[in-house]
Amino acid sequence: MSAAKPWDNPGKFSVSPNNYCKEVRDMMPNLPDFVEVRDVTFREGDDCIGLRISVPDKIKMLEYGYEMGIRGIDIGSPSMHPHHYELAKAVKATGLPVFTTARFFTRNVDDNKRQVDINVECGVSMIKLVIMQLSEEVAMKQLDALPDLINYIHSANLPVQVTLSDATRAPIELFDKVYKGAIEAGADHIGIPDTFSTSNPTAIKWLFSRAHQWVKPGMHLKAHMHNNFGLAVPNTLAAIEGGADSVDCAVNGYGDNAGNASLEEVVVGLEALYGINTGYKTEMLKGYSDMAIKFGGVPIQPHKAIVGDNAFRRPKEIWAGVDMAEESWLTHPDICPEYVGAKDCVCFGPEASLDDEVLEFKFKQHKIPYTAEDFPKVRSAVEARLNEEQVFKFPTWYITEQEFDEMLDKMYK
Repeated sequence: MSAAKPWDNPGKFSVSPNNYCKEVRDMMPNLPDFVEVRDVTFREGDDCIGLRISVPDKIKMLEYGYEMGIRGIDIGSPSMHPHHYELAKAVKATGLPVFTTARFFTRNVDDNKRQVDINVECGVSMIKLVIMQLSEEVAMKQLDALPDLINYIHSANLPVQVTLSDATRAPIELFDKVYKGAIEAGADHIGIPDTFSTSNPTAIKWLFSRAHQWVKPGMHLKAHMHNNFGLAVPNTLAAIEGGADSVDCAVNGYGDNAGNASLEEVVVGLEALYGINTGYKTEMLKGYSDMAIKFGGVPIQPHKAIVGDNAFRRPKEIWAGVDMAEESWLTHPDICPEYVGAKDCVCFGPEASLDDEVLEFKFKQHKIPYTAEDFPKVRSAVEARLNEEQVFKFPTWYITEQEFDEMLDKMYK
């Protein structure tokens, strides 16, 4: 927050000064100065119905993303899925100094070292151990096996992150036991996931504030949020208010079910609303979003924040002779389109954009003589254009289980 008015950054953004006032800041004593925004698109995107990005295209995205500021990615589960193993090898071959995290579930304690060996073999940077919270008995069995497993991973010179699946629905006593026990067992970092998006931001902040007091110097407190209730981004920001300094996000919010925290929204939110450095070149965010849409074939809603097509479009409106599309935009834009690599655009289509005053403004601007008959004539022409059909073609996104079963029956019966 070096600027005199960090909330008003010309050419970038202009937000509420209340975000930066002492009274508000005092409510966030654990707020970090820097947050690592990890890209989990390369794993969570694989679970997004319809999004199928090849390994070569993932590498192209990573090369662009690294230039943009991505320094850590979730590589997936190489010991569980061959395509994640292939991706890990491909990322390693690029030579990019990207920190890659692989994960596996620790329920089968007798098989854990084999899982470690596979991850070491494909060259990942860190292993995330996911303790399955199926019952307290099952979780504690995995916790008891942690010291030996962590020592084994450390012997391969890899750091370890420990996370509890469905942590936000765990009894608080179990939550405390697992995370305190993981730290005592030698975990280098801990992560709290809202696996099924079951918490509100206040509960998330409280939970991260609770865990923050146990974190030792050098440890990262990581957040991983899902979007089933539409709260992945606010919950991620709440986790940071509680002390998280590393968060998982996916471009365009891709992920299973309703997706994950949107990378571009979290990055811009941190930089503009909190004054927290992320190390990202924000002007490359729109390009990264477009690349993911091109390679993955899954579009985003036009009104999506930051990178949606409508994010910087505004209707042409004239009020009392004033061009509101220009005046309302130029005085104090909340986010400048250039700041995120987008372009602004004035549009015709909404009802007010076809008012007589607007059409008269355009006639005069183009020095076109007009009469009362010209107003409905132009409106009709616009309506005709708006009714033109647009066809978008995408590959079939999925087949249902019933369709799959029917396909097998036809093939083999």
